[in-house]
Amino acid sequence: SFVKLYYDNAEKLATTSVGIGVDQLFGLSDTDTGIALGANGADIMQFYTGNSERVRIQAAGGISFNGDTAATNALDDYEEGTWTVTDTSGAGLSLTQNTTQRYVKVGRHVFVHFYVTYPTTSDTNGARLGGLPYSSENYSYFDGRVLNHAANNCVFQVSGTEMLIHYNNNTRTNADLSNAYVLISGSYIATS
Repeated sequence: SFVKLYYDNAEKLATTSVGIGVDQLFGLSDTDTGIALGANGADIMQFYTGNSERVRIQAAGGISFNGDTAATNALDDYEEGTWTVTDTSGAGLSLTQNTTQRYVKVGRHVFVHFYVTYPTTSDTNGARLGGLPYSSENYSYFDGRVLNHAANNCVFQVSGTEMLIHYNNNTRTNADLSNAYVLISGSYIATS
C-alpha cells in the first residue's frame, strides 16, 4: 500500500514502489532555507539559503550556481587523474618520469603538470611529447622550463593530445633537449 500526503487538496508527497515522490517545495518557506525538488513539474533540484537559489542540479545534467538556469553554464564534469608523458617524435625515446604526472579536468578546462628528463640523444626529429589526458579543442600554448639547456623558457604548442616544444619561434629537436629536465604546468580546453 502507498502513503500520500496532501496540502490544500494537492498531493505533495507519496511513497512509491521505488521510494518517495515529492512535488513542489520541501523545507522552503518565503524567507527560509531549504530544497526544492521538482518544483512546478520541472525535472530539477534547487538548494536555497535566505530565499535565494544557491545551487541547481540541471535536468540535463550539471550543476549551476546562484540562480543561473543556462544549461551551457552548468558544471558538468570534474575529474582528477594521472597520465604518462610519451615521446611522439618518432624517435622512440624513453623519457624518465621524475614525478607522477597529474591532471584536473573541470568542465572542458584541463590543467596538467609534468616533470620528465630526456635521455641522451643526437636525434634531429622535432621534439614532440604526447599522452595528454584529453584532446585539445584548438591549438593551445603554455610556457614551460627546459633545464640544462640554453633555452630555459620554452613555449609548448598543444594540438590534439601532443605538444610541440618551441624556442624563439623554432621547433626544438630531440638533440636540443638531450639530458634536459622538462617541467610544465599549464592548461588547455578539451574537445569534450
